Amino acid sequence: MGGITHTGSRGQPSLEAMAAARPDLILADALVHRDSAAGFARLAPTAVFPSRRADLDELNNQTLQIGRLVGREAAARQLLADQKTLIAKARAFARKNAPTFVAGVVTPTSFTVHTQGSFAVPVRDGQTQFETSLEGLVALNPQTPVLFTAPDEKPVTDTWAKNPLWQKLSAVKRGRVYTFERDDWTRGRGPTALKLMTAQAIESRFLQDAAPARGYQYQP
Repeated sequence: MGGITHTGSRGQPSLEAMAAARPDLILADALVHRDSAAGFARLAPTAVFPSRRADLDELNNQTLQIGRLVGREAAARQLLADQKTLIAKARAFARKNAPTFVAGVVTPTSFTVHTQGSFAVPVRDGQTQFETSLEGLVALNPQTPVLFTAPDEKPVTDTWAKNPLWQKLSAVKRGRVYTFERDDWTRGRGPTALKLMTAQAIESRFLQDAAPARGYQYQP
């Protein structure tokens, strides 16, 4: 990131810092920047994409669109081609007929399930993500929960783990609860993020449905 001008947080960027950078193009998120995109457009041409809630196909299409906007369509197409190769590599490591899993972002107060329509993992009520309780998780009873947590937070599952219901989960009994850093898996989006996610999915032994490797096993 050396040499890149800092313009503030993703959710609240500084318009003054952005103006000082004299951008030729601004890329914005339809959800995160719904109230500020109009301000961006006064500084430079602005393209707004539904990145935060998009599925993988939509994000791939956005990669191609951004490539065209910045005059690097060939490079964007190469990124997408490389991505197909990565996915094929991941499939080679994946255990056939592996049991079901549930992937979710875990914060100190919530467990948000990522569905098959999300970037990482059927859409429910038009949403790619939805919150669930411990009772809801027990009802799903996934053979393999994948938890996306932040290293500086105490996830709500730490409290759930003290509840007898948690011990009834098939995944807990078989020792298949994985944890990954939330920033890597749910905030980073696109081809670059996918490279990191693929590497960790293989390294953690999640794709093989083997006991989690060191650093990836959830320990309340």
